[in-house]
Amino acid sequence: MKTSFLKQIFLFVFLSFSFTFVQAQNIISGIITDEESTPLPSVNIVVAGTTEGTFTDFDGNFTLKTNQDFPFEIEISSVGFGLQKVTVSSADQEINVQLTVGQNLEEIIVSASRKPQKVQDAPASVSIISSRDIENASSSVVDPVRILQNIPGVTLQQQSANSLGIEMRAGSGLFGTSTFALLDYRYLVTPAAGTFLSYQTGISNLDIERVEVVRGSNSASFGPGVTSGVVHFLSKSAIDRPGTSVEAYVGELNTTGYGLRHAYSNEAKTFGYKINFNYRKGDDFTLDLVEDAAAIAGYAKTIYLPSIGPDGKINASTPGKILLGPSDTDPDGDGNPLTDNFTNYSANAHLEFRPSDDSEYVLAAGFANGGGLFFSDLGPGYTQGNDYWYQARMQRGGLFAQAYHNYNDGGSLEAPTFVYGTGLSQIAERSNTEVQIQYSFDLGSSEFLIGGDYRNVVSNSKNSLYGSNEENDPYSITGFYIQGETPLSNKLSLTYAGRIDKTNFYDESAFAPRVALVYKASPKHTFRASYNRANEGVTALQQYIDFPLLRVSGSYGSPGGIQAWLSGQANDQVFDSSSLIEVAGTQGAGPGGGPIRVPQNTPGVPLSIVYGATAGLALPGLEAAFATNPLLAPVAPFKDALMGFFRGDQPALGLATPYAGPNTFSGQLYPYALTDALGGGFPERFESELWGQSKSKIVEVNSFEIGYSGIIGEKLKVGIDLFTYNRKGFTSTTNIGPTFGAVNVDFPGDLSQSVSADVLASAALRNVITAGVTPQVTAGVAQVVDAGYAQVAAGAGVDISVVNAGLVPGFVARDVAIAAGVAAQLPVTVNAAMGGLAQAAGLAFTSAGEGFAQAAGVS
Repeated sequence: MKTSFLKQIFLFVFLSFSFTFVQAQNIISGIITDEESTPLPSVNIVVAGTTEGTFTDFDGNFTLKTNQDFPFEIEISSVGFGLQKVTVSSADQEINVQLTVGQNLEEIIVSASRKPQKVQDAPASVSIISSRDIENASSSVVDPVRILQNIPGVTLQQQSANSLGIEMRAGSGLFGTSTFALLDYRYLVTPAAGTFLSYQTGISNLDIERVEVVRGSNSASFGPGVTSGVVHFLSKSAIDRPGTSVEAYVGELNTTGYGLRHAYSNEAKTFGYKINFNYRKGDDFTLDLVEDAAAIAGYAKTIYLPSIGPDGKINASTPGKILLGPSDTDPDGDGNPLTDNFTNYSANAHLEFRPSDDSEYVLAAGFANGGGLFFSDLGPGYTQGNDYWYQARMQRGGLFAQAYHNYNDGGSLEAPTFVYGTGLSQIAERSNTEVQIQYSFDLGSSEFLIGGDYRNVVSNSKNSLYGSNEENDPYSITGFYIQGETPLSNKLSLTYAGRIDKTNFYDESAFAPRVALVYKASPKHTFRASYNRANEGVTALQQYIDFPLLRVSGSYGSPGGIQAWLSGQANDQVFDSSSLIEVAGTQGAGPGGGPIRVPQNTPGVPLSIVYGATAGLALPGLEAAFATNPLLAPVAPFKDALMGFFRGDQPALGLATPYAGPNTFSGQLYPYALTDALGGGFPERFESELWGQSKSKIVEVNSFEIGYSGIIGEKLKVGIDLFTYNRKGFTSTTNIGPTFGAVNVDFPGDLSQSVSADVLASAALRNVITAGVTPQVTAGVAQVVDAGYAQVAAGAGVDISVVNAGLVPGFVARDVAIAAGVAAQLPVTVNAAMGGLAQAAGLAFTSAGEGFAQAAGVS
């Protein structure tokens, strides 16, 4: 924030003051009632053709001071009642007016086109909630935002007992809302993230004059991101509505609260001030410990200030500082860490100066403290903090200018903002500075409005949210617009507008046109047709975020595991077929102490990885089995050789190289989007043409609308809207690369079979066994040959030496016979021994494979 720049802005606004004090000359008074003579509060009393006016009090009484000379006309209006005009001829004239139920055709709205115009003439679908509606509803509405609940086209998202979101036609965004919410021309949605935190707005039931709702996209007037509509809360003027009001309430979920509004106005109605204070606390909604057990199990109960690595990113493998422990996040010990209570309070003050009918200057400042749950596409989180703002606003004739600054500290180490999926806190400190100026004028029969505005968003997460982008996260928007309204006949008018916006990180500018035809068939019936193009860019958070969202396996502060990482759209995200697959849980087992990585064309799960993960337990068990399993007795002499095959610790036997595991695979690798699998069920295949994402681009929303606004009789107001939305481009959570899962795996069977096959195929092991069994086989064969040759000698009546020498027909020499017997028997014996060793190894690794499958969650 550049303080000198802001000072220049505010100086410009207030050097425009016109210190022309006009003393009111005449005083009139009266009482306003309905048809049943019941006093009507909050009825507007305005001197026709001026901005001089007042409101009736709770008893329907009013007093109006004016500098107008008699006679003059006053207009008496209230939502739900027809407008009445009274000519006042003298100060002592008795003004007792009964309003009849009906619709006010003179009702004014300023948010549809950034200028005052009659509701029936507005080129958009609009609604107004009056102060009378608000006062009637406030007894049953704790959160002022809830007064929107019965407005057509407005959806309130009850995110928690303490948090309400506003959505309209275009739906919700990645982190927040696409609805443009304002309070006295000041943007309430935090531009850094696009979120609407209702508990940090400081809106008071006691201070709302009216709420204007404009449905549909309106970027041509208000700038990028206004794709759903506008909700404008307008507060009561201290000059027009002086007095002191107090409210106190109790409600469900142990909700209690109170509010105070005090306003003062001098007698000349040229100066006033007001202050507001609000406090509310209560219990929040809670999850069902049984039905929501799966969700609760995924929420962190310990909150960390993350450790930052040398690359500026959060180092999720290194524990950070513990900010909140389980006793803090779950004080009642029920196992659910989601917060179940809230406390909010706010205060603000306003100074108003109105030196003439067409001039008004306002200085305002305030703060709000609130904490509560927030929800997005990506799960729940908790935000806490103090929100400070100050604003300077002026209107003089056709000139309107304002500047305001908002700063949110994003919480503290004692009350941090964090995401429940990871338990990592974020330092969400941010500020927003806006400057706006516009001028309206007439040219012939047409009315024109030109203006410009500037927004600068500054974020400071100390690498906890923006990671490696922390030092390069500028965000500013500059916009210029022009709007005109030209009557084409006495019933048909044309509204046209265009706006150009330049965001600092986009090369191109965004153009938003608007065209609307309004046909006023009669004072009570209006038809309209319009085309709007709205432009939408990413928020600062969407552009620069660099943050681990959640851990799918493993735990924070430990190496390995699988985690989903949120990466912003500042750069292209490339993931192609040459990228290697990192195998989860192998940190330290790969080259250079890193994880094991395999090519994408790997046909299945490499059994060498399974072997590497299980050999440490399987081999000691295999070695011990030779002493405990009698079935292994025939091959027990070769235990050392078998263990040398695996460990490579028998160089004298030719077994000096440790066995690295099978060079075979189990099952097939299957690419899928990780976040698609978190909701349960089998995910769809993530095809390679969807891998990777380009950097952010301007989203274009085109809409066509036809509508009707009419009053049937005097009491029934009817509105019909037919519209289309066509969006080109989206900003949403997506997976930039695949996660590879394994399907059709059989770790016990495949590992056992492959290890056994490698044992059988070991030439070195076969050599050892061959050398070991050859003497035994030779001795056995010699014994059989000697016994047989002895029988031959006895039967032939010759000496044994004759037979041994091969001199008896049909019999070869003894040495030849023994050699032939050994040649025939030795392979059988060696194969049997090799088979026994292979079977022993296979059994050991069957158990190991079962353990691996269980640990991997494979059934």
